[in-house]
Formats: sequence, structure tokens, C-alpha cells
Amino acid sequence: MKTTIIQLAIAAIFILTCSNAEAKIWRVNNAAVYNGTTLFGETHGGSAEYPVFAQIQQAINSNLVEAGDTLHIEASSNAYSYFTLNKSLVLIGAGYFINENPQVSATGLATRVENPGGGVTANNCSIIGIHFISTNNTFSIQGGNLVIERCYFAGPLSLPMYLTGNPVSNVIIRRCYLNNAESITSASNQVFLPSDIIISNNIIRGSININPLISITSFANNVLNPIATSGVSYALSCGSFRNNILHNNNVTLNIVCSDITHNISTQAVAAWTDPTNTTATLANLFITSTSTDGAFQLQSAYQNGNFGSDGTQRGAFGGATPYSLSGVGPIPIIYSTLETTGVATPAGLNVTFSTRTAQ
Repeated sequence: MKTTIIQLAIAAIFILTCSNAEAKIWRVNNAAVYNGTTLFGETHGGSAEYPVFAQIQQAINSNLVEAGDTLHIEASSNAYSYFTLNKSLVLIGAGYFINENPQVSATGLATRVENPGGGVTANNCSIIGIHFISTNNTFSIQGGNLVIERCYFAGPLSLPMYLTGNPVSNVIIRRCYLNNAESITSASNQVFLPSDIIISNNIIRGSININPLISITSFANNVLNPIATSGVSYALSCGSFRNNILHNNNVTLNIVCSDITHNISTQAVAAWTDPTNTTATLANLFITSTSTDGAFQLQSAYQNGNFGSDGTQRGAFGGATPYSLSGVGPIPIIYSTLETTGVATPAGLNVTFSTRTAQ
């Protein structure tokens, strides 16, 4: 007998692979019936002690969920409501572009979040594998020691907006797909300057306008290929600007960095005198692919030649943390239907499914 994969199986495998015995993993599934008083998501395996939350903010607000815990936000045909992450947690979703890339899902469903606002106000958080679907609202960063990775942002990402007297520091934005015409912005009324900001291995489809007083520590292995054909700007200050690929035709360029090397641009930049900075025609760089993010993989000539500063390929798929197709997280990924005879014997019940772990 064949059955379709269930979210409980994914959560169970994830729980078994968790190495921290103290921190807990909580399930969030917006098909679960949960009200926190009489209903605890029983229809999806929840109980009063271990509920299955229906919304992300419910889990964040729950007294059961403590700093250091993980929220596993399960794939769904419906979008989750937006949230403000004001507790030190790890959020892991199922990614995006699920039907476009092989071996990333058995359900064909993503973890989508409506985002008419929201953001991160706590320190020591990670957000992984979430598809923020709203286009006109900003997701703001107001915390420190943060990792935002493998996420899709249809709206702008604000970097960094911080609490007065508590400057943002140690923020990593990596392996994300930023799909707004204004991809990364920053507040203009800075008082306490943030520090230790790393932006790497992203596919960025719009403008970058970061206050020049903010110095990005490293901007590396990103692909900058704007959706718009005019009105685009790349403005930032940084310690190093390396291994990036940028479509800079008709783009206002204001990149002020002390170390600009090993980049590929579609139009030569006179100020970039280091010989490792090269030019190439955009059409000759990337493979032909029906996958939205897979289409930014380099052709073999650029994978095996024109290496970056670290000896790996330039662009999002190189470096120490290469871009992961569909933003799937570092957990076991079940990508085929679950098969079982449906009959248990004294020897057990045979179950067969296919799984892999994303890089």
C-alpha cells in the first residue's frame, strides 16, 4: 500500500537527528486546530504538553517554547501569518521553488509566510528555508548574532534597523533569493552603527542601498542580476567585495571597499584595477535551466576557470557556503512517497522512502 508523505514523519526524523538533548523542537502546521486552551493540534499529533501550533507567532509566544528551541514550520498549501521573532529561536521551513528542482520535496509544498511587516527583534536567532511572499512590505532586522539563510524574500530586506542603544552586530545573510526591485535597504537615521555584517552566496534581483556609514564586513559570492532594466543602484561600503557576479549595465554603481577582487561584471569598472576582476557577457555565464534559481548556476567554463579568491567558483554556488537550490534546510529531506505494506509482523513494519541531506 502506498501513502503520501506526512509532515509527522519529517518532524520525527528531524527530532531523531537533533544532537542537543536540552533544546526542544516544536511543530508548526497551519492545518492544525490549536487555540491554546482546549485544542492543541490533536488532529496532527499534538497534545497539551507537546502541541502542534497553527501559527508561527503562537509558538513564539508560548511559555512552552524557550530560548534555544527550534520551530519546524511544515510545508503547507496555505500561507502562514507574518511574525515578529522576539525570542532566541531557530526557525526552519521547507524552502521555495519546490516544484522546480529535483529531490527537494515529496509533497510539492513550500513554507510560505505572508509578510505585511514583521522581522527579528531578538538576538541569537536563525531563520532558514522560509518563503516570504508579500512584495510591498519590509522584513526588518533589529537583533544581533543572527543568521538569515536559504530564504526567499519577495519584499525588501531592511538591514539593519536596530534598537536604540543596542547596535546590531554579527548578522549573516546568505544563500537567499532576494526578488524585490529594492532588495536590501537600510535606515537613514542611524545613531549606533552596526558591525560584523556578512552578505554572501545570495541571488539578488534588485537594488542594494545601504547607508554608506555602515561598513559591511564581507560581500562575497553573490549574483546581482536585477529584474528592472533601469533605475537600479548598487550602493554599499565594505571591507571586502569578492567573487561576485554582477550585471551592471545601466546600473548606478557606488561600491566603496578596500578589497575588490575576483569579481565578474558585465561592464568594465574603471576603478577596479585589480586584474582578477574580469568582464563577461551575461548570456555566456549561466546554464540554461527551467529552475528559477538553478538558472544562476555557472556554465562549466566558468566553474572550472576564472576561480574566485578561495579557489572555488565565483558567484552564489561557490565559496564555503554554496547556495542551496530551493532553500532546503540542513535536515533530512524526504523526496519520494512513503511505501509500506501496511501490515506489521513480529519482525516489524517495513517502510521505504528516499531521503537526502542538503549541503
